[in-house]
Amino acid sequence: MHYVIGSGPAGVAAASALLDRGLDVTMLDVGEECDPDRLAAVTRIAATRAPEQWTREDFRTFRGDSTEQPAGSFPIKRMFGSDFAYAADDDELRQIGTSCVRSHAKGGLSNVWGAAVLPNLAADLDDWPVTLDDLKPHYARVAQLMPVAGAADDLEGPFPFYERPAPPLRPSRLAAVMLARMRGNRERLSKAGLRFGQSRLAVRTDDESGRGCQYTGLCLSGCPYFAIWNSATVVNSLRQNPRFTYQPGWHVDRIEPASAGVRLIATRVGASDPVSFEARHAFVACGPIATMRVVIDSLRAYDRSFSLRFQPYFLLPFVALDHTADVEHERLHTLAQIFMELVDPAVSSHTVHLQVYTFNPLMAERLQRATAWLGPLRPAVKRALLGRLMAVQGYLHSSEAPPIRVTASLQPGRTRLTLTAEPDARVQRIIGRVRRALRRNAAGIGAIPLALFQQIGRPGDGNHVGAAFPMRRTPGEFETDSEGQLPGLRNVHLVDAISLPSLAATTFTYTTMANAHRIADAVARRG
Repeated sequence: MHYVIGSGPAGVAAASALLDRGLDVTMLDVGEECDPDRLAAVTRIAATRAPEQWTREDFRTFRGDSTEQPAGSFPIKRMFGSDFAYAADDDELRQIGTSCVRSHAKGGLSNVWGAAVLPNLAADLDDWPVTLDDLKPHYARVAQLMPVAGAADDLEGPFPFYERPAPPLRPSRLAAVMLARMRGNRERLSKAGLRFGQSRLAVRTDDESGRGCQYTGLCLSGCPYFAIWNSATVVNSLRQNPRFTYQPGWHVDRIEPASAGVRLIATRVGASDPVSFEARHAFVACGPIATMRVVIDSLRAYDRSFSLRFQPYFLLPFVALDHTADVEHERLHTLAQIFMELVDPAVSSHTVHLQVYTFNPLMAERLQRATAWLGPLRPAVKRALLGRLMAVQGYLHSSEAPPIRVTASLQPGRTRLTLTAEPDARVQRIIGRVRRALRRNAAGIGAIPLALFQQIGRPGDGNHVGAAFPMRRTPGEFETDSEGQLPGLRNVHLVDAISLPSLAATTFTYTTMANAHRIADAVARRG
């Protein structure tokens, strides 16, 4: 029996690879789910009324309090107003200057992710013990597990589709205008190091069942048609396989050697007595912070310091040069509309990944606050700005910032992790160079950045962390081999982002899943 711990994207990728090789798999998971009454209300409305018929009360049911965010904070994405995807920040985790999250949900943070999908570039794997060629077949298999909706465009050269994509989503009118302008300035932008294209998203496009994207504009608060890919749906599909067993309601505390391979020591949610499970191999995919705790408890590595890498993250408002009317009533999706990849050594030593968003309810709510002082002029100003307002969500390579420092101490009952980081001037300088590069190319892009309203995230914002136990060709202490194994934990494979050597700025989940699938497939092929 092979055990997978965790039901997030890396967990389902590993489980699928094992099952494809005919092995028996048990998945242990905490497995919290959204309130069934909330889900039932959403499903009932979506099934009985077309979006054009939805009332204000219907929208309140879909959104909950999702648009009510503290001024100045980064938006917290919820599902239908529920926080179930986020584990409580209790005494097990202390944060000083960081903003990391954990999940105990079935499907992990894929319940609330942005669904952006791009593979790594070969250059981003220079410090890996495997190559892009090693990952290519696993990118392809992952693309069979989740839909990748995308267009054939300028991104396809450096970022090929490894499996035939689903049809692209329809861009918003504002995004379409911007894309047209950028295509007309392709050569100029290319010389400036900017490559662009329509976003690639893990979303079902419209299909005969009507369960694909219906362009309701509710992507950031939960899709009523569940068109955004969620690894929980893969768990449900895998349960049709007689070789697969899903066991929710378990916290895995530690893993230790056993005669048959490894022994997992776990506790039922709400209970205190430990239970052991025997396995040939264990694949740990709890999410980086929870996986760190499992490793530290398994190796008794207390009172030590570890480095947790993250992708520096920022949010930059954009104002389009061309106005688009009546964006508030457009049928559109509100995930990323456009990807831009900035490759300029004068800006950063690695690719900078930029995602462009057009109108969404969060944007409208924040503009409402910002224009409150205008009184009777507010409606006209709001209409003019909403037709031009966009947001760029940007990520840098993890090597561009010092890591988060993680220390562990044994507390009564469970281990406590302390995460510490300080603002880094280098990150601010790089983001300043990104902003200036975008401003220099504003005429070609069709939009100009607003530096005054820029927000730079704390370490961990954006939920892209990992690389604490990086894979190496010759692993040292607390480094893993190419199959995610630490020297002191043989037959235990760390398959989430915790074992990645580095975090490329381009999207996070796709490569994490491909690597998890690669590791599990390699183990399965040996039998």
